[in-house]
Amino acid sequence: MILYQKDNSSLTQNNDIRLYTDFEYIPHLHRDFEMVYVLEGSVTAAIEERRFTVKAGEMLLVLSNQIHSYICDGHNKAVVHVFSADNVPAFARAVSGKYCNEPVFECDPDVAGYYMSCCIGKEDRSPYALKSYLYAICSQFLSKCSLTERNDAKSDILHRMLKYVSEHFEENVTLYKMAAELGYETHYLSRVFSRAVGMNIKNYINLYRVDMAKNLLVSTNRSVTEIALACGFQSIRNFNRVFLSEAGVTPQDYRRTAL
Repeated sequence: MILYQKDNSSLTQNNDIRLYTDFEYIPHLHRDFEMVYVLEGSVTAAIEERRFTVKAGEMLLVLSNQIHSYICDGHNKAVVHVFSADNVPAFARAVSGKYCNEPVFECDPDVAGYYMSCCIGKEDRSPYALKSYLYAICSQFLSKCSLTERNDAKSDILHRMLKYVSEHFEENVTLYKMAAELGYETHYLSRVFSRAVGMNIKNYINLYRVDMAKNLLVSTNRSVTEIALACGFQSIRNFNRVFLSEAGVTPQDYRRTAL
């Protein structure tokens, strides 16, 4: 399943910097940029239909609206920095409507050292320092990686569809309602979604709802019926059937084994 990250799609005032050990992550999508700096080991990154190996000392930059995921190749340690376009507006304009053929690059040691000294372990980061080191890294990216024009129409449609699901999954979501709100023909939306995600929209919505339900089952004391209705299922019978099909266990068994 592709996760739509609403919090990383604001395009404004976002600087989420985290240090991970044995880093990996499921396929996801957001509007903000994402930089990965591998400190130890290596990470396999999948961006849309391409795979790249990022080794220790290398960086990877994921541009806006690209489906991407990460696989841990044994032990690794990596900095992951998601930042919005308002941090680097000139860079955002330079890469708009483009994709990168080879997004992995070696950052000059002085730039990488400056970045690490400014961002890791500091709670009171200066916004001016943040922008300066991001521009330094983006400059390295532009000088070492080639860009190609792309047609972002389908990518933008997919982004809007995933956003719609994340905002309406608690309701009775249908492809017809989505098409009416987004202003597209249903068969076209269905084709775009299936080709990009590898499943139809109905199956994706069920997976999304089950994932939301899993979180509520282990993080709250709400009843299974309350959780089912909160996640958009119309009946407890339908919830149990879909949950068992997708998770391999009943909601009750999932809660017992996860706690």
